[in-house]
Amino acid sequence: MKVNLNWDSFKKELNKLADLDRLKAEVGKVAQEVKNFDITIHLSPSAQKRLKQLEKRYSELMRSLSRKQRQMDQEFNRLLRKVKSTQNEAHKRFQKVKKMAHEQKVKMEKVIAQPGPQRKTTKSKKKTTGARKKVTAKKKVTKKARSTKAVANKK
Repeated sequence: MKVNLNWDSFKKELNKLADLDRLKAEVGKVAQEVKNFDITIHLSPSAQKRLKQLEKRYSELMRSLSRKQRQMDQEFNRLLRKVKSTQNEAHKRFQKVKKMAHEQKVKMEKVIAQPGPQRKTTKSKKKTTGARKKVTAKKKVTKKARSTKAVANKK
């Protein structure tokens, strides 16, 4: 397979692309043409009407999209603040528990480091060997009971 290249035309095109100022000028011309091009001139009246409807629908969709995006951003920021506050609270609680555990560890180490006789021991209950006395409470005697007793004793 033999490729036939025209090296002179290839060099000219390459030089055109290599010339940055010329390339910028051409891009500027094309951009200006696109900017000045009015599509409505080339459309029929029914197509122009349809284009206006499409443009209107597009603008409504863009407004709706921006509203939804703003709502999502607000919701996301609210949730993010909540997560951060919960994280801070959890961190504070964790630090508090960690501090308490360290204090208890220090106390336990002190207790363990003490020699045997000086350790605090729990008091054991003393056993009683004697018999326990039953204590019975005397019932209060009411006036009525006294009077009936007195009457019974007189008879």
